[in-house]
Amino acid sequence: MFFNKKKQNKKPHITALSAKAQMRKIIYDSGCKFPEEVAIMMGLGTVSDDVAEMETEASDRRVQRLDPILSIIETSAMVAAQVSAMSFVRSEIEDGETLPAEEVIVALTQMFKIVSIASAISCMSTLIDLGLVTEGYEYGE
Repeated sequence: MFFNKKKQNKKPHITALSAKAQMRKIIYDSGCKFPEEVAIMMGLGTVSDDVAEMETEASDRRVQRLDPILSIIETSAMVAAQVSAMSFVRSEIEDGETLPAEEVIVALTQMFKIVSIASAISCMSTLIDLGLVTEGYEYGE
């Protein structure tokens, strides 16, 4: 038809994303206790104390943007943690065996929860940084 407009291709296009820079952001955004030591253990180069401080501040800003939806992330992470813990326990026990002690299941669930929260936060902050997701919520008082 003469008046038909061509549909625009609105798929996101990422031209360059440094794997090492992304890894460092994920390390910091995950909230781990010793981010630079973890970075070194993962094969990333060392950075000066000033750069490490800048990384921490940048991470704080990225993660703070997620405050309004943190409860959703935590709830989702808790459910994912329970599913992961139960799936892991089920895969490790043979038919007829009893479940491990409750303390073991609680510890597994807590470990999976920490991993799930860290993953979700770092993923969301990256998506926002890349402009693939925008903050569409209003800050309440």
